[in-house]
Amino acid sequence: MKRFVICLLALVLLLSTGALPVSAAGKLSVVQEAFYVLPYLDYHAGYVYAEVRNIGDKPVEFNGGLLELYDPEGNSIEAENYLRCYPDFLDAGETGYMYMQQSVKEATDKSFIDDYLLTITGKGAKENPVIRMQTADAKLVTEDSAYWSRSYLYADVTNTSADIAYEFYVVFALKDAEGKILYADSCNPSYVGLKPDNTVQIRLSVDSDLIEYFAANNITPSTVEAIAYVKQD
Repeated sequence: MKRFVICLLALVLLLSTGALPVSAAGKLSVVQEAFYVLPYLDYHAGYVYAEVRNIGDKPVEFNGGLLELYDPEGNSIEAENYLRCYPDFLDAGETGYMYMQQSVKEATDKSFIDDYLLTITGKGAKENPVIRMQTADAKLVTEDSAYWSRSYLYADVTNTSADIAYEFYVVFALKDAEGKILYADSCNPSYVGLKPDNTVQIRLSVDSDLIEYFAANNITPSTVEAIAYVKQD
């Protein structure tokens, strides 16, 4: 509701000028989000996963953000401004993902955390572009044994550039059948150099608490998206 009111007021102000602005720069927009309150140690934390898109017509770079949590009365109870976007450089129309958590020691009961607000900013990207690599066969796999059950995100990453890719990143987004984001995570195998035209398989574990939450709330993960990239100097 808070985000809707803010957007509505902004739209009213734009309409009062007689015209909507013409996009002439990169512009970061959060296009969808998922929010959960889950146990963390002996209290609770708010978890947010977001899909971010450059809806402008120029490159944009993630410049910062703020995650704020609220109690049922609308009071701010905790905030976090150390946020990252993967990739942090987005060309026009490109998509990236964010994931963040904020624990609240006072939240011994889940209901203490009721709502949240995610705000992000971008800046015109003139430096630090990224080279996206090819990904294939992104999937979620649950592996069972006699003693445990674990869920992993898999993707094959191919270096299609002419150089060895060191310090590359892979970000995963888990979605339901309607394309709604459920979860995101990333890895940075900095000790690996991926040679041109070579492929490596990435495996990233998913928090078992979240898998249990999905099952308890009839949430069915359906598709996995993966973005692999390397930053340019």
